[in-house]
Amino acid sequence: MSVSKKLADNKVTVTFTVSPEAAQQAEKMEVVCDFNNWEAVALKGQKNGSFKGDIKFPKTDKQTYQYTFHYFFADGSDKWDNDWDAEFYQDNGQGGQNSAFSVEGLVEEKKAATKTASKAKTATKTAAKAKPAAKKSVRAKKTAK
Repeated sequence: MSVSKKLADNKVTVTFTVSPEAAQQAEKMEVVCDFNNWEAVALKGQKNGSFKGDIKFPKTDKQTYQYTFHYFFADGSDKWDNDWDAEFYQDNGQGGQNSAFSVEGLVEEKKAATKTASKAKTATKTAAKAKPAAKKSVRAKKTAK
């Protein structure tokens, strides 16, 4: 299982990925999280037996969030389980623990992409200016002959 996070337009997108091994042959799987008031969100089953899903929420001053998975099996049974590879675990206030992750230090991707695009434009302009100078030197050689 894994969690990846990104920040864009002041919204955090969290992608939950549950490997086939961790999915334990579940037929259906949901994730519940404190950042959406513990509302169940279905993860999409993949052909290889894994599950994956994204959840977006507004960035706030809160730095850590809790979540856990709800598994549903073909025989009608279900179970709750934490992320085997969580960043860390936190007490859930009910005598157990939940998986947890931090958004501390997330940087707006949009700004980073804009800076990269700006650098690429500057490099292209610099290269374009350099090409005519190279052509002049070739012409100068021809004229000198």
